[in-house]
Amino acid sequence: MILLVTMSLDPHTDLVVDALREIGESFFRYNTDLSDQYAIEIFLKGGTILNKKTHKIVHLGEVKSVWVRRRRPPSSLNVFEDLSPFLEEQWNLFTGMILLAVNKEALWVNHPISYEVAKNKLHQLQVARKVGLSIPDTCITNNPESFLQLVKKSGNILYKPISSSIIGDGENAIYANLIKQDALPSPAVIDGLSVSPSIFQSYVEKLYEIRVTLVGQLVFAVRIS
Repeated sequence: MILLVTMSLDPHTDLVVDALREIGESFFRYNTDLSDQYAIEIFLKGGTILNKKTHKIVHLGEVKSVWVRRRRPPSSLNVFEDLSPFLEEQWNLFTGMILLAVNKEALWVNHPISYEVAKNKLHQLQVARKVGLSIPDTCITNNPESFLQLVKKSGNILYKPISSSIIGDGENAIYANLIKQDALPSPAVIDGLSVSPSIFQSYVEKLYEIRVTLVGQLVFAVRIS
C-alpha cells in the first residue's frame, strides 16, 4: 500500500494517482485539507485512516511507501474563528503523529524530519557546494546595505524568498525575481528588507535548467530548455 499525503486540489498528485491505477498499484490518498472527512485512529503501534465517503481504509503499519506531497489543516477550521489557531496547531501536530505511526520500514519521499532539514535554503546551498556544484555569490540578509553592496559587486542579482512562496489565501505566490542594477526597487522597498529577510544571489544567465530527483539510489534527471 502506498500512502499519498497531499491536498484535494493538487494536479501533481492526480497524475500520480492515474499512473498508480494504470499499473494496478494499491494506494490511499489522504487529503489533509479535508482531514475532517476521515476517521483517524492512532495507537502506540500503528493506526488507521478511514475515508468516511468511500469507506476505503489504510492500516498505517502495512504501508510500504509514503509520498508526502503537501500538508494543510482542514479548511473547515475557518468557521471556528477564535479557535482556529488552536485547532490548526492541533491538526499540524496530529498529522505528524499520523506519519510517525507509519510502518518504520516504509520508503519515504520525503520523511518529514528529513524534509525539515532539507528545506533550509542555506543547507541546500552548502550541500550543493560540498558535492562540487558552482554556487553564485550569495547573501541571505535583512540588511539593505548588504543588498546594495551585492548589487554594486555583481550587477544584476536574483531575489528568492527564504521559505514557502505561497502568500495570502494560497492562490498567490512569490517567485524568484531578477533585479537589474539599472532598475532597482524604490528606496522604501529596499528599506522594507529590514522586516523581510531574503536570499540574494549574483545572476547567472542560464542555457537551460536540469531538475534532478533522487528516490533511494535511483536518479531521475530532466532538462528544461
